Amino acid sequence: MGYSLDLSVFDFVTGAAYGMALECCEILSPTVLINAIQKLPLLEELHLIMMPTLSPEDFETIGISCRRLKSLTYNHCLAMLDDLSRHAVAIGENMPNLHYLRLCDHHIENEGLEAILNGCPHLESLDLSGCTGLDL
Repeated sequence: MGYSLDLSVFDFVTGAAYGMALECCEILSPTVLINAIQKLPLLEELHLIMMPTLSPEDFETIGISCRRLKSLTYNHCLAMLDDLSRHAVAIGENMPNLHYLRLCDHHIENEGLEAILNGCPHLESLDLSGCTGLDL
């Protein structure tokens, strides 16, 4: 299976990446991925599709390292319907500047959704299509 890496806007003078999309990179370990993301503090967009399973602590690290993050996609099709409730809490507690969030085909409890809605006051778009566990 192939993989795709897209650095949407890369400033060659400062070496800063503002957007990153990774797809089908299950050969990357979560540790390598998180270490790479930590070196991109100006990241504003991060889209992870069909990637290795990340932990709630990984999401916390991403939020702490990338304070300017405005758009996040995590669609881990390889482990569809994983319970992302604790991940959602980590997102709500550590990514206050999010405007766009997409978490599809996972299990998320109301506690996780509440953490996102309370912790991300700038949220304009929230895509939870295919998610289970929410009692709205």
